Amino acid sequence: MAKVDLTKNARKTSSKSILILSDVHVGAKTAICSDSPFIKELSTKYERTNRQKAMFEYWKSIKDQLVNGKPAWLFINGEPVNGPNRKTRGTDNWSSNVLDDQISDFMKLMKYIPITASNDYNNIIITRGSGYHVALEQGTIEVEEEVARRLNAFPYNSYEDYSVKIKNKEDLTYTDVFFIGEILDKTINMTHHVGSSRWFAYRTTAPAREAAGMHFEVGKMLPVQNHIDLTIRSHIHYYSHIEFGKSHTITTPAWKFPDPFLFKNGLAGTTPEIGAVEVVIEPNGRIMVYSHLMEREKGYAKVHKLT
Repeated sequence: MAKVDLTKNARKTSSKSILILSDVHVGAKTAICSDSPFIKELSTKYERTNRQKAMFEYWKSIKDQLVNGKPAWLFINGEPVNGPNRKTRGTDNWSSNVLDDQISDFMKLMKYIPITASNDYNNIIITRGSGYHVALEQGTIEVEEEVARRLNAFPYNSYEDYSVKIKNKEDLTYTDVFFIGEILDKTINMTHHVGSSRWFAYRTTAPAREAAGMHFEVGKMLPVQNHIDLTIRSHIHYYSHIEFGKSHTITTPAWKFPDPFLFKNGLAGTTPEIGAVEVVIEPNGRIMVYSHLMEREKGYAKVHKLT
């Protein structure tokens, strides 16, 4: 198992923070987009909805809400764009041109996110999401891999140690299904998927089960000295924070309201949380978690008055 020390070249006299984004889904009509989304095939600008405008304004405000200032690392835990979305056959997309329209618009959004740069790369970690969103055609590059290359993100492989191998930059991979890293001696594990529930009383059950299960991976997936301190999961589009002792587990909010596929089992429990999560790790080992969530009234459904 390749574990990456994200602070081995950094001073340990100050706190380190992580800004976590996921499930941005640029390209969907119900997801965020920039203020100038462009459809290349039609040579025209896409007209945004009011919800998209509200999400964009909140996205721009994230940098001003950060408790610890500019983050040391940016984590993007899967699905920066909506991709082909085979669950809806792409009917929920304002453009299904992933490489030109969707990724290009995501890059416009990234101009508003503070990014720390190292000597050879930007301090960005990206994982891969669901195949129906991020796989284009069989045998082609994953969407996240293309995004990571354009962002000059940190290259890694879940099982290979790049720090002891000399490779051409073209031979590196920049994303994988999961990431394990270490900041200020705290071990972080991140992957996109986790189970979910529409019943609010059970929304933390699957993430808590995942957190407990990860402790049994110590000595198998992880070296015995690496106690799990922070577990990051996404995919379910709602925020939760579970703390057992000094171990934290979070599920991250999204930037997409439901598409038609999500209503297959009814309406209740489908409204997401929109926003980001900031994690601050102090030199004394304390971990603090801050959610930055958009006000719910920004995404209210329309109540139609009938006479």
